[in-house]
Amino acid sequence: MTNKETNELMMMESVDALLIKRMEIIMGKQSIVSAHQQLKQVITDVRSLRQTQSKSTIQESVNKSQLSEQVINGIKKIRTGILAHAASIDSSDFAIIENIKPATLDRIRKSKLVDISRLVYETALTIAPALEEWDVTQADIDDLGTKYPAYNKSISDARTQQSEVSTASDNIHERILDGKILLKDKLDRMIAPFETSNPNFYKEYQSARQVLDLGGSHSSTTDTPNAPQA
Repeated sequence: MTNKETNELMMMESVDALLIKRMEIIMGKQSIVSAHQQLKQVITDVRSLRQTQSKSTIQESVNKSQLSEQVINGIKKIRTGILAHAASIDSSDFAIIENIKPATLDRIRKSKLVDISRLVYETALTIAPALEEWDVTQADIDDLGTKYPAYNKSISDARTQQSEVSTASDNIHERILDGKILLKDKLDRMIAPFETSNPNFYKEYQSARQVLDLGGSHSSTTDTPNAPQA
């Protein structure tokens, strides 16, 4: 949520808290009670969307980083074994493996790293017994075969999560707007008569409708309800 949206949500929560506190004043006015329930739903929706929007990506990022490191290490080890095997039998059949540049693996595109991992893994499978001589075990090959699909999935998961966060941000904006319209077009107008019949409650409402900044001082008063025009 943006700071502005957070401030506006806090204002709506203040109005909600006031209407709950002063329920005995409004309980006989069903239209106000109904509008209050709609406001509560807006608040509930925004809070839920905020949870989705602020979903922590720290652990996902750590997992993806760890998998990337493990995949790169696996590629380097197996590549070294493949090239040692190629040299031992005077073979030029593994030039494509030799063309992999280990120093660049941590800088290439994620999808490219997956492709290289698959190439090294599939190549190693065809000569696995021969690689034992060069300290590349079947377990090493199997490990890479497990890690690179997991890394590929982590990339896809990150994209999905980013899409969910983006959608939540859009929906927060819409629901905040719904709440502001509800306040301006309904609650502000229905509370206005209390200016004369219950001025203390009216003042409390006006105070709750103030939008405060994160530092606690008053920001623009454009969202403060105006007295009805004659």
